Amino acid sequence: MNFNKSFSNLYTLLINNGFNSKLLYNNINLLKKIKSIFNSIFIPELIYFDKYNIIIFETNTNYLNNIDFYTKNINIKKYNIFGITFKNVDDYIIYKLENNKLNIIKSNLIPELLNKESEKLDMNNEIHKVHNYIRDYTKISNEDKSFFIAIILISIKKASFEYIFELYKNKNYIYDILLENLKDYDIDIHVFKFLKSDENNIHLYNLIEMISKIYKKNPSIDLLNEFYNEFVKYNNTDGKKLGIVLTPSHIVSLMTDILKINKNDIVLDLCTGTGSYLLEAHKYNPKKIIGCEYQNKLYALLKCNMILRNIINCEIIKGDCFKHEFKATKSLINPPYSMKDKNEMDFILKQLESIEDEGECCAIIPIGKITNNPRNTYYKKLLMEIADIKTIIICKKELFYPNANIQCCIIHLKKTNNKLYQTKIIDYIDDGYEIQMNNGLIKTDKFDLYKEELYKRINEINNKTNKLIIDDDWHIEKKELILDINNANKQLKLMELELEYLKRKQEILSNNEIHNISINNIKYYKIEELFNLENVKNPLQLKYKYITGDIPLISATKYNNGISNRIEKQENIILNNKHCLIFSTVGTCFYQENDFYATSSIKILRPINNLITDIIMKKIAILIMNTYLIKYNKLRGFKYEIFKETVIKTENLNL
Repeated sequence: MNFNKSFSNLYTLLINNGFNSKLLYNNINLLKKIKSIFNSIFIPELIYFDKYNIIIFETNTNYLNNIDFYTKNINIKKYNIFGITFKNVDDYIIYKLENNKLNIIKSNLIPELLNKESEKLDMNNEIHKVHNYIRDYTKISNEDKSFFIAIILISIKKASFEYIFELYKNKNYIYDILLENLKDYDIDIHVFKFLKSDENNIHLYNLIEMISKIYKKNPSIDLLNEFYNEFVKYNNTDGKKLGIVLTPSHIVSLMTDILKINKNDIVLDLCTGTGSYLLEAHKYNPKKIIGCEYQNKLYALLKCNMILRNIINCEIIKGDCFKHEFKATKSLINPPYSMKDKNEMDFILKQLESIEDEGECCAIIPIGKITNNPRNTYYKKLLMEIADIKTIIICKKELFYPNANIQCCIIHLKKTNNKLYQTKIIDYIDDGYEIQMNNGLIKTDKFDLYKEELYKRINEINNKTNKLIIDDDWHIEKKELILDINNANKQLKLMELELEYLKRKQEILSNNEIHNISINNIKYYKIEELFNLENVKNPLQLKYKYITGDIPLISATKYNNGISNRIEKQENIILNNKHCLIFSTVGTCFYQENDFYATSSIKILRPINNLITDIIMKKIAILIMNTYLIKYNKLRGFKYEIFKETVIKTENLNL
């Protein structure tokens, strides 16, 4: 390698500290071997590139901006990205790319700085292999996958893998061994009985061996949750296909925090599912946790969850919660939505029945259950007779994305006779999560800030409250009506300007000189003689939140020249070229002077001839808007074919 002296010293240092020389590339080799990594011709002086990590080296600390440029232009997201700048072999700084920022990390220049992340990625890779094996060699259904992994983990936890292996070599069926191991826990695994065959025995053995290997390497990690996330990821991110729809973890933590659980509490979940509320509550060391679950498979998975975490102060009940009596001090639920025989409010009333006086409960329910209608009025009246409604927190509509698109709220109640009828209604629609293309709903760097603001509002003693009235929409915070005289002044000025405009318009229309144009110059053109009709290239969706940038995103709106947002350039998404007319399903038409992205509700009129200038294009856009906007903008009935009947009349366009 042709390095200068300082760079040769760096290379020697890396080799002496255990870095693999075959994975160290200088700029010449980099172009040949990993040129696909970078979107730019700019490359670092030296790079370390393995299965999990990319480390970019510069010999001058002033090149930090270069490192920042390199890392932002790496187009493969599955790697850990490090940047290291050097003055000499003893003076270096290590950075790691986290949340699109280069943060300094305290570590030595040895491969161990990578080990923690590499181990995590390696575990994910092994979990992916298990999932592929289940898919390719067994008939285990999507909804049974999590349960299957749970019983394997419990069996491994109780009996050694070597014992299973020996019995397998003696021609025993592994299904029978698993069944025997789980007898003490009263867990029914008959759904996997089809695995008891010569054909499947080897596959079951292989799966146990693979899972055991992962467990031994990562005994302290919540492997059941890791497997569940893997299954969701490769089933179109839809938890319903697995028979499970999880309450988002930040909502579980929030509801648990609101109840202020302590060591004297008995915590109840009437609709336990896999046990997320109880597992979170258990972190506060309550006296006891109680769960009730109706569905067989979820009940089995719930029991597995408790066993895997060695939780003994729990009572798990299988059955209909309305047919059981409970005694608790605190309760949390996410009840089933839209049942035929039970309303979500029925579950909250059951909560209140099940907790002692002065006890508290939390539930997350659709916001439609606290709006103003006769059926809701009946339930709201019952709630107010039993409990004081302390807080209502309005959540974002995409909270359960992609499983559901329904806006929910968290309602916090205290069972008491001393009711204050003062309720905090708090907007938590901005919760620090957003939908990103190809990634789903993810946490952003604003999460902690929004969370802190929410907790501040919840805990403020003198914070504004609302006196709830049964016939009100409980999700709307009552605000004082403020009449601002400044706004009245603005409106008055606008009225004066409008009158002046109408006066000037009439003067222009009555001026005969404007019509003194030779009729011989007037021509008529069909729209298709002037423009080609195009579809949008790679249409984007407004439901995703994009990073703010300079490129217009056009949608069906009558405001701001059709621009809904300005976003960063999207990787592998083709821009639509400027100098065109865009029009939408609501009859809007605008001239676009910059390259742009657009939604599928947009069509493009592209000029055929270069003689059609931007001034003419803008005039045509105004004519189209005046003709179609009022007619179509409310009905959303605009049909693009209507342009075939449109004729442009002009006196100064010579084609």
